Amino acid sequence: GGKNAVTLHHLLTHSDGLVRAGAQLDVATEKAFVADIKQTPIPYTPGSATRYTDIGYSVHGDVIERVSGESHEKFRRESVLTPAGMTETRFESETLPAGAVRAVEYSGPVGRQQPVAPRAYTWGRRGALGLVTTAGDLYRLLLASEGAFGADVRSRLFRPRSSSNYGTMHGYGWDVVGVHVGGLFGGDFGQHCVGQLLADFFAVGAAGAPIRLSFGAGAGAGGG
Repeated sequence: GGKNAVTLHHLLTHSDGLVRAGAQLDVATEKAFVADIKQTPIPYTPGSATRYTDIGYSVHGDVIERVSGESHEKFRRESVLTPAGMTETRFESETLPAGAVRAVEYSGPVGRQQPVAPRAYTWGRRGALGLVTTAGDLYRLLLASEGAFGADVRSRLFRPRSSSNYGTMHGYGWDVVGVHVGGLFGGDFGQHCVGQLLADFFAVGAAGAPIRLSFGAGAGAGGG
């Protein structure tokens, strides 16, 4: 029931319970970030509750790096952005192509979202947020998610899995409203853009078994 019971499914549905609300984490390095997560008290048994947080998706980015042996930025570009035709999308540390119109990040309840000021691209955001894009690339993502990546992937992405605290249901990397997706037009583009496919690569896997994370003493966030 502790942190060693957390799976990638929990991370992708905001039901991991890794940190309490308001916890201050060292985000300067991956090592410090994971160490602080290991040391913070767990607020609830993984899977027993839901609390929207970027921390789980940032841990997910760390898992990608450890499993793939690549930076999560490189992995996501090759596995999601390029296949979707999202040639104008960049990470926050990069510059958008000349003439590209930036899609602004928003946050808040559906129908009452407000713009979010740019923040440092560090762990805690890295893996969860940190992408900037254009309206055209957002549309390409929607087309790819609804067609190019296949019906099985699509059903996993958009299937409601846990309730949010702002009137939607969490899918894998998307917020589902009614019979369609609202997360695409929400705030956390870095998360909503890529979490869906990565869920299939790492959380489900060919055998259908979740990859468990190890947060025991002396252990990091690698798959076990």
